[in-house]
Amino acid sequence: MQSLITLAMKTEKISKGLKIVENDRYETGGYIVTGYLTQKDAKGKQKRVRKAFKGANALELAKAYKLQQETDDLRESFDNQRNYRETKLDSETEHIVVDLIRKLRETDNDTNSQGHTLLSKAVEFYISSPYRGTQDILLEELYDLYIQRDNFKNKSKKHKDAFCATIGFLKGSYGTRLISSITLPELTTFINRPSRTGGERSAASKRLEIAHVRALFEWARKQTLVKVSVAAGLERPELVSNEPVSLSIQQCQDILFFADAVDKKSIENKKFLKKNIDDTSLVGYTALALFAALRPFEVGRAEWEDIDWDEKVIRVKQRKGKTITRAVDLPDVCLDWLKHLNAQNRTGKIVPSNFTKSWAVVRAAAGFRIAEGSFKNSSTFGLDKIIKNCSDDKRPEWVNDVLRHTGITYRCKVIGHDGRVAQWAGNSAEEIENSYKSISGVTPKTTEQFYKLTPEKVLTTA
Repeated sequence: MQSLITLAMKTEKISKGLKIVENDRYETGGYIVTGYLTQKDAKGKQKRVRKAFKGANALELAKAYKLQQETDDLRESFDNQRNYRETKLDSETEHIVVDLIRKLRETDNDTNSQGHTLLSKAVEFYISSPYRGTQDILLEELYDLYIQRDNFKNKSKKHKDAFCATIGFLKGSYGTRLISSITLPELTTFINRPSRTGGERSAASKRLEIAHVRALFEWARKQTLVKVSVAAGLERPELVSNEPVSLSIQQCQDILFFADAVDKKSIENKKFLKKNIDDTSLVGYTALALFAALRPFEVGRAEWEDIDWDEKVIRVKQRKGKTITRAVDLPDVCLDWLKHLNAQNRTGKIVPSNFTKSWAVVRAAAGFRIAEGSFKNSSTFGLDKIIKNCSDDKRPEWVNDVLRHTGITYRCKVIGHDGRVAQWAGNSAEEIENSYKSISGVTPKTTEQFYKLTPEKVLTTA
């Protein structure tokens, strides 16, 4: 007894079947279906097919004719065989199989292979494919499982917000897709999508999103939700080491001025809403990052009690834990700003809990290019007109750690000793030599102006 597939495989050995070739004999062109069928004519020879098609739809007509001839040939072959068993395929299933073959032909642009060969390749690929999941789970379902974990809940608010933003965008494209069906090219396209203004997104933004996507898919692999993590194939773009930059004196003044303005508006809002007024301050963050050159995470962990007013230093903590790494001398101009805040009588954290959004407002008000989504649904502290069109490409881009870079650069001008500046900044002497000693726009005159940016100067002239 022979099944339909077995008979078709034997047929393939007898002849090469039908194929579609271009008709280059005539100027009109077109396509020809040519070859031999399984069945034989009255003389005992295999039936030959040769039919030409021309016109705009010649190729589609040729494909349809070829498929019909092959189907009729197989049916006739079964009718003429005595030692075969009836197929178990009903008419509906047969129609589906034929349609699947058609789709495979169109996808692979394969007009010559036998139908059963295409089906066999497709099934084999599905069985062996590493993308085939062990569970049917949608991307949006995976996201919900991931963020409900205790390990995720214990992450910092900044990390959780950034992760949810990235995967939120990803869900917008593939949320209702099975995670096992999402491919590496699709993830690559997502990472390389343009910015909201249509421009190229920064390498730093892409690297952060890749880290989040990799974490999600790798967790899915460890939970046996997928066989492999396709996100592991995402290649992180290289960070371009641009020439170190420093804020201009006017930019420093604007940042300090608007940080003070946002602080004051925050206090007014808390009084109006009858909320407890805490001791956090954007001005405190700005002064310590700019004049004491503290890293963002160092200021983020700092408390007012870490300031030693007698020694005029702030004791900087490690990224994790309470261990002190170094004591940083506070320039007089920095102490002036801290006294302006009455910092001696403040306690607890220096940086506000809503820092990310409020700091985006400060930078936008100071004239930098900031995506409006950075403070969407957040109060703009009465600065609506100033920050209007803040995502305009004509505005200068905010460079990460530029406050710290500026502070170190001017410290070099004052101290003039790489080793002492490096110890103060928590860097190596080599980095000070290579990155901070020759910055465009930093002169003896601007150095004098920098250290005179006191509250009295900034808040009365800005």
